[in-house]
Amino acid sequence: SDGLDPAQFRRGPDYTLAGRGGHDGRTEIVLEEVLDALAEIAPNARLALRLHPKTPPSTYAGYENEVAALQSGGSALPALLAADLVVGLTTALLTDAAVLGKPVLSVIPRPAEAGWLLGGAGIVPQVSNRQDLKDALTQALNDPLAFMRDRSTGFLRLGAAGRIARAIAAIASGRTPAPDGLPPYDPPRLETARLVLAPFSDEYLSERYVGWLNDPEVVRYSEQRHLTHTVESCREFARSFEGTGNGFWAILDKSRNLSHIGNISTEISADTGTGDIRILIGDRDAWGTGMGAETWTAVMAHLFDDLGLDRVTAGTLEGNLGMRRIMEKSGMTETHRLPGPTPIDGKPMDMIYASRQARDWHGTR
Repeated sequence: SDGLDPAQFRRGPDYTLAGRGGHDGRTEIVLEEVLDALAEIAPNARLALRLHPKTPPSTYAGYENEVAALQSGGSALPALLAADLVVGLTTALLTDAAVLGKPVLSVIPRPAEAGWLLGGAGIVPQVSNRQDLKDALTQALNDPLAFMRDRSTGFLRLGAAGRIARAIAAIASGRTPAPDGLPPYDPPRLETARLVLAPFSDEYLSERYVGWLNDPEVVRYSEQRHLTHTVESCREFARSFEGTGNGFWAILDKSRNLSHIGNISTEISADTGTGDIRILIGDRDAWGTGMGAETWTAVMAHLFDDLGLDRVTAGTLEGNLGMRRIMEKSGMTETHRLPGPTPIDGKPMDMIYASRQARDWHGTR
């Protein structure tokens, strides 16, 4: 669009982006800068162009070999939801996309235009020179969560679009939508083929549970081995989840009349869109049955699909082969290692940390 003052939308002496030099139009200059930056840093990226309602498609015919798709008319929401990254100048769609949980970038040909963004320069990160554009695109495409966290002063938790869609679907079918993980959080009852994950309550506070924590073999790779546990200490641990965004479930075996075989918990950081999972399979009869991995995957699905988190993390000592198999089966990959807190049987061990990204999870389901 040429706006109310066409001179504001043509190349001026204060422009810090130049394009390829063959156009003076503001949009063409920015489009050429984005195309050239992508060709250099992400040659396999596919760019779809959404036209302003007043712009005829013929305006951008010269770019048809560089643009994967061109959209004109109709709702912009399907395109926003499908995009890995939404790039624009100062359109209000950038703010809409950010609210929907999409990573966004405003590319403006002169810094003064930052004030044209809906809501001002805040939620939507902006760049106005060539090198900053390349750097921003690189980070946004490789780690969109970190990009928005680092560059947006009004960071929004990602995944809102998926959470909204699932909530609407649940309401339409007469079900209660899953909670969004923000405090206070009431963990939902989860179920798998063999297990029920019940929100932890006092009925699961038993001598059987306490016995697991005091069994040296069960807590062999846990710092809990240094403590003596009681029903009351377990009660205090369960109470620590109240009023938080974290979850705590009892793991129940369907084949044994919902026998309590262990617990699983989560620690949620809504600010970073991250959830850390911890698990204890205390019943030795359940060891080697795959129930730990089944439980883990069910909770991971809840964190990604219901809570809309961007990343799930976990950690264990290198000697804990059972836990390492669970992380591997659930698609997590090792991120780094650090020295373990205390030796096991006098032998120092590294802590292995692993994670899985939402984009990987959703891309394989």
